Amino acid sequence: MADGEAGAYREFKALTEAADRKFARARDLPLYGGGDHHSRKAFKAYTRLWRLQQERRRELVAGGLRRWEIGEVASRIGQLYYARYLRTAEPRSLVGAYVFYEAIYSRGYFGAATAGAEGGGGGCGSSRHQALLIRYKELRFIARFLVVAMLMRRAEAVDHLAGRLRALVEETKAAYPKTNFKEWKQVLQELGRFLKADGAYKGSRSLRYDNLFDSYPSNLASIARFHSKRVLKLKEAVLTSYRRNEIKFTELTLDTFRMLQCLEWEPTGSYQIAAKELTENGTVSDQSGPSGLIDIHLSSEISDGSLPSNPQKAIIYHPTVAHLLAVLATICEELSQDSILLIYISASGSTEQNFASQKFGSSSSSRASAASSFPNDKPNSHINSDNHLWLGPRGSPNNLFPEDLIPFTRYPLFLVIDSENSHAFKAEKGEPAALLLSPRLSSAMRGVESAGHGSQFTYFLTAPMQAFCQLAGITSDIDMDTYANAENILFSALEEYEGILCTSVGLNNVWGQILPDPFLRRLILRFIFCRAVLFYFHPDEHEHYVPTCLPSLPESVSPNAEAIKTPILSLAENLVVSNRSFVTVFACIDTTTRRVATPDTGKRCAHARRHASKPGCWPLGKPAEPTADSTLHTMDAGDRSKVQRLYDACDAVFSPGEGGLPTLTQIRWLQDILDGMTADDVGIDAGGGGGERYRSSLSSSDDERSPRGGRRFLSARAFTRITYVHIHECDDFSMGVFCFPAGATLPLHDHPQMVVLSKLLYGSMRVSSYDWVTAPCSSPAARKGGLAKVVAVDELREAPCRASVLFPRSGGNIHALTAVTPCALVDVLAPPYAEDLGRPSTYFADIPIPSLPGFAVLEEADLPEGFRVVGAPYVGPELVVDMGLV
Repeated sequence: MADGEAGAYREFKALTEAADRKFARARDLPLYGGGDHHSRKAFKAYTRLWRLQQERRRELVAGGLRRWEIGEVASRIGQLYYARYLRTAEPRSLVGAYVFYEAIYSRGYFGAATAGAEGGGGGCGSSRHQALLIRYKELRFIARFLVVAMLMRRAEAVDHLAGRLRALVEETKAAYPKTNFKEWKQVLQELGRFLKADGAYKGSRSLRYDNLFDSYPSNLASIARFHSKRVLKLKEAVLTSYRRNEIKFTELTLDTFRMLQCLEWEPTGSYQIAAKELTENGTVSDQSGPSGLIDIHLSSEISDGSLPSNPQKAIIYHPTVAHLLAVLATICEELSQDSILLIYISASGSTEQNFASQKFGSSSSSRASAASSFPNDKPNSHINSDNHLWLGPRGSPNNLFPEDLIPFTRYPLFLVIDSENSHAFKAEKGEPAALLLSPRLSSAMRGVESAGHGSQFTYFLTAPMQAFCQLAGITSDIDMDTYANAENILFSALEEYEGILCTSVGLNNVWGQILPDPFLRRLILRFIFCRAVLFYFHPDEHEHYVPTCLPSLPESVSPNAEAIKTPILSLAENLVVSNRSFVTVFACIDTTTRRVATPDTGKRCAHARRHASKPGCWPLGKPAEPTADSTLHTMDAGDRSKVQRLYDACDAVFSPGEGGLPTLTQIRWLQDILDGMTADDVGIDAGGGGGERYRSSLSSSDDERSPRGGRRFLSARAFTRITYVHIHECDDFSMGVFCFPAGATLPLHDHPQMVVLSKLLYGSMRVSSYDWVTAPCSSPAARKGGLAKVVAVDELREAPCRASVLFPRSGGNIHALTAVTPCALVDVLAPPYAEDLGRPSTYFADIPIPSLPGFAVLEEADLPEGFRVVGAPYVGPELVVDMGLV
């Protein structure tokens, strides 16, 4: 071994020891308050170490550097990134942890080290012991990687890593039969319970705050009025839980895991980086260079500047009361004047109550038997006498009383207490704080297993649709269309709740100060929904089964309010397909004056709110007066062609003066109409020959009635180049059909300020699409290029498939279409292209960025030479556009 090689390895070992000491200091510090400088020092030390192994890899390998040592350095960097995420709530730090962990796993840094020692079976004791220590490192690494992947919502990676962890534990048990692996068996059991609960409804959308789904443009004006007074922003949160046998993995409980995500923005760029497919062991034969490709500053290049910062969160695992109070004191000391602190505590009332509630939760008891488990007519029963939360295994020092929080009420507080003894906090003294208090008992349908889902109240606050399904006993195999329709109903309900709440007379100032904050407003709206659901689920037992809040919210959002209870029955009726007994639970809801939900209900309600005569005066308690619009939409579907139905819906949704983007309910309505359309419905024969021809009115499109004996059709075989069939265009929207011959491509182009709905009528095509990373600094018309993130790369779409939708800044607004087979696409643009109004049609060339997977630079480009779209007449059913609507 050359002196230079030995010297390089000695330098590496010395730097490693120094970095490990700094890492130990940073690791032992709490993830709140001060201490950032220790983390920065550790990160700087490992940065230097990482660069050394990048620049002098061959010397280090020749000097004795082993792959697991590189993996250990990368693992420490990943841990520092994750710790920074927990400290600052920056999504890019979570991305950084994922990038390093994925690289370690895919390159098999730890796996190769143990293969030789274990494979021979007769190796020396020291080498086998060393291999066992490295195997423990690998097990701990995969457990950490699993937590990061779960927070990133990488379902496929989580499933793969969970399988790998199970296999690795079994392999290690077989290789080291005399070693006790009881601890890792328990880890696997915890992981199984956690993944079962977290993945109960796969395909559900993220728990994070998504501007597309969780904000309601129609209510912005109502929310803006609160800014004239003092408003508070959520900048700090303390999350903790302590329950006996609670669902957890490592030191992350299911309840805090859900609340953690609920208090973060859904990134539009950071989490969209291309994730490599995880292989079984990921071993790479070339040991000289691959790890040098990991960019230690990668995460800083993929931050999402379009979103505000996430609130910082202190996640405390199984604290003592003294520890919790110390954390609160530290955070309150640094709280700014315009900030509010959220305190979330999920805990049992006492050891006895904890046991009893678990017994109830794991049984198939009915609501009646649950009530008898906790009699409220005995003055000495625990449910009446206990006035504290139980935060530990022994005695009174671990009892948290409401009085313990009085000193912190000098600061603005938002308390979420999830406990059987939450009612004790009704007597909270000190300065007024906002409190959301859970029910004292959980709810479940008769014969439905209620355990294994985490706290029901927290579930409603973080994932209300899933909680509603769990309450109904509906499993993950629910029909996706039924589930999507239920989400639409809930979306419209929360939009309406928000509008009512923000314009209610007599709203307490405690709520008024925090309603402008999107995270807290969403929690309040979900509380209103949860309270109403459980109110009608237990119509005669409100005291123990219904959550409460302090100060009281206005009567306009109480469970008895017509606008609050109507969507609940609609949800129950929608889910009756999956559970026919569930709808009977809500039979107590008075349906005599219930408004029938129509796709444009949200739009009419928004219009009514804007023209209400005074705040708090809502025309929501009685059926809407008939109008030309409502008359049109209650006509017999057979009297109108599908094209006419599409036009009528677009005219209602995109009518002038509404402003903002359409609601999710309206989008679903339009998608449902498009999904029912075929080529016949727009006058195209997908399989016929010749140019134009006539067909008897007794066609497959039997809703198209004509006074003539037949109809004209355009033949798909006649389209030898891209052809546009114009149906309708006005200032608000346009409708048409693009017809493609096989192999034809519509180059990459944008849709400025537009919502676009498309339905593939027949054939197949490939779609590549992008979204701009940042909003244009000037008018959208000036957007001639910039950084864009990849949404789809040659994504294959084959008819029949669901209608797609794209928005001005999401969904793949810039796209290119290539026909694999002859195909046709119905296109709805709202509003249509108009160069004089700042909506020109611009074509682009995409330039990939090798160092930044998942992103590209788009530059304005000319159309390919010879490219041309030809026109064809619309020969489908007659379209009546002058309906005399007001």
